[in-house]
Amino acid sequence: MILFTHQHVTQHHGSQLAQEIDQTIRISQKQLEQQYANWVIDEASTFHLYLMCLLLASYRILSDIMAEGEALALLKVATIEPSRKVIHESTNGSLMMLLIRWQGWLTHLSNVKVVFLAKALLSNDIRMTNKPIFCM
Repeated sequence: MILFTHQHVTQHHGSQLAQEIDQTIRISQKQLEQQYANWVIDEASTFHLYLMCLLLASYRILSDIMAEGEALALLKVATIEPSRKVIHESTNGSLMMLLIRWQGWLTHLSNVKVVFLAKALLSNDIRMTNKPIFCM
């Protein structure tokens, strides 16, 4: 995430400011982590504290040099984009395994018309729909 924001700040404000912002974000993040260290109870909460402190520190610093909306949009993209491909691929694999397992089970149901929509589920264009998957 820091690399993504660093590239954006470098493009729009120069590399010197980007380096200063990186350092300031890291310092602020560490201070926040120390302040709320007593909230950590397990590995998951350690990760969540790290991520939330990074986001908060980044937002505070970036909102000083850009509009708040732009800072939020940048952080949203910086948080999502670096892992989008990995998440999409693992979700596709999981859905395919689930569909394969369901296929045998669903062949035993005689009163159910099944619409798999596998192509839509596994495509890059996944959209929420109110249409039922199972129709009786």
